Amino acid sequence: MTHRRFGWGVAGLAVILLITVGASLAFGARGALLTAMLEALGSPGTRSPEAIVLWEQRVPRTLAGAMAGLALGLSGVFAQTMTRNRLADPGLLGVAPGAAFAVTAAVAWGGAVSLRSQMWIGLVGAGAVTVAVYLLGRRASPTRLVLAGVAVGSVFSGLSAAIALRDPDAFDRMRRWGAGALGGRAMADVAEFVPFAVVGVVVCILLARSLDILDLGHDPAQALGLPVGVVRGAATASVALLVGSATALVGPVSFVGLIVPHLVRPLAGARHTRLLGLTALAAPALVLGSDVIGRVLPTPGELPGRDRDGPHRWRAARPAGRQWAMGGPDMTPSQKDRSRSWMRPRTIRTRTIRGVGAAGAAGLAGAAMILVVLLATTLHLVIGPGDVDLRAVSGVLAGGGDPQTRMVVLEWRLPRAALAILVGAVLAISGMLVQTLAANDLGSPDLLGLTVGAHTGVLVAAAVAGASAGAQLGGALLGSAVVAAVVLLLVRGQIDGPRLVLVGVGAGTAVGAVNTWLMLRAERELAMAVAAWSAGTLNDATLRQVAAMAATLALAVPLLVLIARPLRMLDAGPETVQALGVRLGSLTVASFGLAVVLAATATAVAGPIAFVALAAPHIARSVTAGRPSLALTALTGATLLVVADLAAKVSAIPVGLVTLAGGGLYLAYLLALRGPRRR
Repeated sequence: MTHRRFGWGVAGLAVILLITVGASLAFGARGALLTAMLEALGSPGTRSPEAIVLWEQRVPRTLAGAMAGLALGLSGVFAQTMTRNRLADPGLLGVAPGAAFAVTAAVAWGGAVSLRSQMWIGLVGAGAVTVAVYLLGRRASPTRLVLAGVAVGSVFSGLSAAIALRDPDAFDRMRRWGAGALGGRAMADVAEFVPFAVVGVVVCILLARSLDILDLGHDPAQALGLPVGVVRGAATASVALLVGSATALVGPVSFVGLIVPHLVRPLAGARHTRLLGLTALAAPALVLGSDVIGRVLPTPGELPGRDRDGPHRWRAARPAGRQWAMGGPDMTPSQKDRSRSWMRPRTIRTRTIRGVGAAGAAGLAGAAMILVVLLATTLHLVIGPGDVDLRAVSGVLAGGGDPQTRMVVLEWRLPRAALAILVGAVLAISGMLVQTLAANDLGSPDLLGLTVGAHTGVLVAAAVAGASAGAQLGGALLGSAVVAAVVLLLVRGQIDGPRLVLVGVGAGTAVGAVNTWLMLRAERELAMAVAAWSAGTLNDATLRQVAAMAATLALAVPLLVLIARPLRMLDAGPETVQALGVRLGSLTVASFGLAVVLAATATAVAGPIAFVALAAPHIARSVTAGRPSLALTALTGATLLVVADLAAKVSAIPVGLVTLAGGGLYLAYLLALRGPRRR
């Protein structure tokens, strides 16, 4: 029966691959030219317009997509087998972002490096990230390993964005490549990729039977005489080689290495030779099919990113990577474990001061944070363009100073510091609400996709209704609410346990594809402005925004006071809470709804600022012997963001990139030192 399924699978996937190859050659911005393409294929020497389009544009594009899909699919099989984790994927594990960072840095700092050099550089980046994620997630549960990859990938994504935003030329060259685009490659580029692909595929074939044994587990494989270390090392090198070179060729393409092995595994059975063979047929078909859809849907374009094509403000093609990523969340694997928590708050080590109770420790920590906030605010008022020293700032705050100095201090610098404090507090409270409801210390609006949904809502509202503050706030609320509803629907209302985080990561990735596509439609100047705001920035803070955030926080306080005590009772379990007369459903709706509103409002004002909502409750909890108060959590968030914005101000990059990189490191720290490990 398995042989018959495998045979039918090979035949069916081969037909699908042939269809997608034909569609990739026949369809594009010039429409369906099937007859002309057949004539051009029959007469390679002709120089008709159709022949030029075929041989110089579509054939290289088709070959690049097929070979990149092959590399990503095979690397996904290896990653899942090595980690014994069906959630492993080069994109989710941070390997592709690491390779993308290496290539971005090389292009920005090294100038016009050749594609072969980019492939070697991408190989180094992919290899380094593969080792880092393995060290973070070794002996880890599947969820923890994926989140280790998300953490490492976040750091490198933030660094890549920071590099690109500081160099307009590099930004223009890298923005479409960074979304995963097949266009703009010539036959010479594909030829550069062939040696890397051949070596990677040969290693996959040679290790196929060893993977069958390795799939039994480390100890059984070693008992059967398999050199586990050698096999793992060779497999890791193969993954880095395939992912690094494929990323250099077409950019980071998401989810191919995750989804394709899942789709073909029922047809392949337990043998990796069959699994690799079916993946080699399905993965190229998936990438080419996604690319064809991206070309023929609205606003098609043949070669996005090529200088000779001229401006493509409304004709930029949807990159294949983002087109496929839109299908990500529906394929998020479900988890059997729905226990109350896999990283419970009480497993986190507290650092209360000896001889001082929890309340005293919280008071001392709060006082220290207030001093840090005051110091950071003072530096905010002093640091910046213009000759404004501490004495001038003191004079302005006392009611004096000349008009120009008053404008700099009161209208430019003070609103930015105040907005950082308020947005940080709001995000911290939102994160604490989500973590408390989910009983999961890795739950936050960032990882659940709420801030990404708000980001999408703002972009769509700005495109449809203009740049008014009301339209953007409404779009942010609607986008965040839609993502929250989708996530809750996919987890079937079970918001506790790791499944919520995994579904949220998938939903955020899918919605992020929409954001990238919207940005690709704009000219370079507008795209850079959108990218800077999309990274999270407080550069253009105004007193009106400060007032809006203060009003949001003030309106949220009464509801927070009402739900504070029932939320603290959740640690005893839902049955105990219901036995005490608390309506758990109403509490969940009110708390989760408030978290959505707070995260959306902060995103509408300052853009998507990552990881503050995740880190602030952790830090606040580490100084108390239990769940900290909302006030201490809000103060922690305010401290984190005002300090991060000060660093962003000095380095001249968006604050969201600072928190993205720093928060990714903090998440990696949590995953490396805390939480259960699988034996």
